[in-house]
Amino acid sequence: MDKLFKKRVFIYGPVTAIVLLALPWLAHNAYAHHLMIMMGLAIILAVSNRLILFSGAWFMGHAAFYAIGAYGLVLLRSKAGLNFWMALPLIGLVSGFVAIGLGYATSRIKGIPFCIISVAFVEVVRLTIIKTPYLGGHKALRCPPPEGILGIDFSSKIHYYYLILILVVLTILIFYLIERSSVGASLKTIAENEALAESVGINSVRYKVLTMSLCAFWGGLAGGFYAPYVGVSGPTSFTLLTSIIILIHVVVGGMGNIWGPVTGAIFLTLLPEFLPGKAGYQNILYALIVLASLFFLPNGLVSLPGMVDRKIGWTFVKRNGSENKDA
Repeated sequence: MDKLFKKRVFIYGPVTAIVLLALPWLAHNAYAHHLMIMMGLAIILAVSNRLILFSGAWFMGHAAFYAIGAYGLVLLRSKAGLNFWMALPLIGLVSGFVAIGLGYATSRIKGIPFCIISVAFVEVVRLTIIKTPYLGGHKALRCPPPEGILGIDFSSKIHYYYLILILVVLTILIFYLIERSSVGASLKTIAENEALAESVGINSVRYKVLTMSLCAFWGGLAGGFYAPYVGVSGPTSFTLLTSIIILIHVVVGGMGNIWGPVTGAIFLTLLPEFLPGKAGYQNILYALIVLASLFFLPNGLVSLPGMVDRKIGWTFVKRNGSENKDA
């Protein structure tokens, strides 16, 4: 970790930790707790999906890994008899192994064809669920809550909030370290010029497969959390639209650094709660705000403070310059 990151963690880390730990007790509202949990899920999915985008590939298949995690956890618990704490990491590994096969199959495919294949992958997983009676078909499968641990019985949304908070912190920390490591440097080189990367000894296939498997692992964990949280797992929660929303969170927040998808996930999860009118009008306003943010903030919401700072600084310099000229 670089010195700037360590300094920020030292200064803002304790304050942020206190706020996040106290947040569910400050908001004595079950719906507010639900929003916090859904923000956590959105952050995990957006941050993990960004790693593939960081490597230069437009991947729209994250909802498939999300579905594998949710349905896989239900099956591991109901059919294999595993408890939640064993099934959760195991289903993440299962998602990762599925991604290894997909990664090798698509490692030499680029651009729009790769994007189309990722879309098809989501549909294959969704249709497999619908057409397989063992997976419930169109009906949702019930999922029991996690077994109690350390005196926590998951009878309250607050318990789920603290679990998702742990997963979010781990996600951000791990993907930040990956991006700052030699793996991140190699992925950046592959994104800029794959031929050049291979000419200097970087195995692009290996790194692409590794990237997709890491993305899938955390997508599977998110699905494994989602199923017991909502209590059921149905195919309507894992459509292509889900993948598009995850991608929008990344792009609107900003792909330049890891805080972009975090910002985008929080902003776009909370946005519908502040839009006036009925659902139809809210959808129109939501779309207009997303389009406006993409148009005026092409580098994402995380670039907004810098733009404001530069604007204020330029205005200050311009005003002082005109005053000096008048003097």
